[in-house]
Amino acid sequence: MYKVMLIDDDVPMLKYLRQLIDWKGLGLQVCGDTYSSVKALQLFRELQPDIVITDIGLPKMNGLELAAEFKRQSPETRIIFLTCHEDFYYAKKALTLNANDYLIKDELTSEQLEASLLGCVQSLRSAAHLPDEISYRDDLLRNADVLKLSLFRQLVKGGDTGAHIAAAKRLGIAWHYPSYMLALGMLEYASLLPRYEAKDIHLIRYSVYNIASEVAKGYEGITVFDEERGLIALQNYKPSLTVNYEQRMQAYLREVQERCSQYLKVQVRMLCGPGKLEASAIGAAYKRLLRLKERSYYAPGALLAWTGNKEEPFFYPLGHFLEQQKREIADAVREKNRDKLLQSLESVAGTARSRGIDSAELIQFAVQLLRLLELQYAPHTVSEQYYACLQGTGTLEDTLGMLRWRLERLLDMRAAEDEGVNKEPKLQEIDHYIADHLFDNITSIDAANHLCLNSSYFSRYFKRLTGENFTDYLHRHKMGVAARMLEQREESVEMVALKLGYSDRTYFSKVFKKYMGTTPREYRDK
Repeated sequence: MYKVMLIDDDVPMLKYLRQLIDWKGLGLQVCGDTYSSVKALQLFRELQPDIVITDIGLPKMNGLELAAEFKRQSPETRIIFLTCHEDFYYAKKALTLNANDYLIKDELTSEQLEASLLGCVQSLRSAAHLPDEISYRDDLLRNADVLKLSLFRQLVKGGDTGAHIAAAKRLGIAWHYPSYMLALGMLEYASLLPRYEAKDIHLIRYSVYNIASEVAKGYEGITVFDEERGLIALQNYKPSLTVNYEQRMQAYLREVQERCSQYLKVQVRMLCGPGKLEASAIGAAYKRLLRLKERSYYAPGALLAWTGNKEEPFFYPLGHFLEQQKREIADAVREKNRDKLLQSLESVAGTARSRGIDSAELIQFAVQLLRLLELQYAPHTVSEQYYACLQGTGTLEDTLGMLRWRLERLLDMRAAEDEGVNKEPKLQEIDHYIADHLFDNITSIDAANHLCLNSSYFSRYFKRLTGENFTDYLHRHKMGVAARMLEQREESVEMVALKLGYSDRTYFSKVFKKYMGTTPREYRDK
C-alpha cells in the first residue's frame, strides 16, 4: 500500500480530499496531512510518503519550493500540485516537468483525483522494476532543474571550469566551445496584475522558465537556469565570421518575450550581456549583469544589450523631492479623485526621471506611501506578496504601474463603500448561504451546488464578480464576524473559533492574522 501525504493551508480542503475518494480501495493510505509548510517538511521526513499532494499557494514556503526539497530528499517521491489558478495557459506543462500532475481545486472531481493517483502508482511500480542505470537517468531527469541551478551557482563562484563542464555533460548539457554569452530576464510585475494575483508570482516565474527552456531547444548551445534574481540564459558558441552570436542571442530573447506575452499575457525584460566570455569569467559577467539591472532602472526598452560603457548613470538621494506629490496622492485617495491621482503619479515619474532619484529609495517611497494609505483606508486587505513584488520591480514604469494599480483599487473600494453599491443577486444569495452556514466548513463546491451551478463555472464567475476566490471571501467574511464577537462578547478565542467552524485554534489564529493583521488575542487586547 502506497502512502500519501496531503498539504493545504485551507483545512476544509484537507477534509474534502480525505472524503473525496476511496483511498483504501485504490491501494493507498493517507498517512498524514498538514496546513503548514514547516510542519510538512517534518512530516515528510517522519512518514516518508510515496506520493505528496500539495497546494502551491502556501505561506512561508510555497508548494513549488516544498516539492523541490522533497525531491532533493527523496527523488522517487511523486508530486501532485493543487491550486486555484485555472487560467494559466502554460502552467500545467510547466509544472509537469517536475511533478506528476497539476489539478485545479475548484474543478476537482473524484475521477480526476483517482486518475492522477493511479498515474503516480503506475509510475512508482515501473520505477521499481527499472535497472539501476535507467533508474538513475529517471531520477536525473526529474531533478534536472535543481541540479542545473546548482551547476550555474558553481560557475558563478568560479573554480575548476573543467569540472563544471564535466558536470554539465552529466546533465546532458554540451559545452564544446570556448566562448560564452549571458543574458538576464526579469518579470515586469505590473503586467501580472490585470490577470493574476501577487501570490501567483512563483507559478508565473516557473512558467516563464519552462517557456524559455522550450524555446532554447531551437537554439543550439543555449541553456536556461531559473535563478532567484531572474531567468538566466547562457549561450555556448564558437566565434565565427559568418554568424553574429549576439544577434542570435537577442533573437532567442525576443522569441521568449513573445511566447510569454502570447501564452501568459506577461512581459519579461531582457538584458543581454557581453560575449566572448571564457568559462572562468562567467561569474564576473553575471555580477556585471546584475549591476546593469540596477543601473538601467530609467532606461527605456524591453531588451537592453551590454555596451561596455563605463560611464554609468549616477543616482541621487530622494531627499524631499516628492513630498508635494506624496500629499497630492494622499489627497486624491481621500477625495476619491482618480484624475488627480493619475496626474500626481505622472508628476512622480517626471520628477524621478529628471532628478535621477535612486531607484531603491524611490521604491521604498512607494512602499511607505501605500502602507500608510492602506492602514488608513483598507487595513485588512494588505498582501505581503504584493509588496514583495513591488520591492522587486526593476524599472520606473514597473514600480509606478504596481503603485497605480493598488491605489486605483483603493479608490474603487472607497467608492463602493460610500455609494452603497448593490450586490449582484447571486452574490446576495451567496452571502445568505454563508450566513446560514457560518458555523460549518463549506467549500466552493457546496456554494456551487446551492446555486445549481457547475463548480468550474462558479469558480470563474465568483472570481470575476468579487476579484478573489471563494475561500478567501469566506475566510474574510468569517474573520469579520470573529472580530465583532471578540469585541462584543466575553467568549474565549477557542469558543469563537469553534462557533465559526474552526476546530483547530492554531489554524483559526493563523487565518485571523492573515485577514485582520493581528492575532485574535492581540485584537481583543486593543
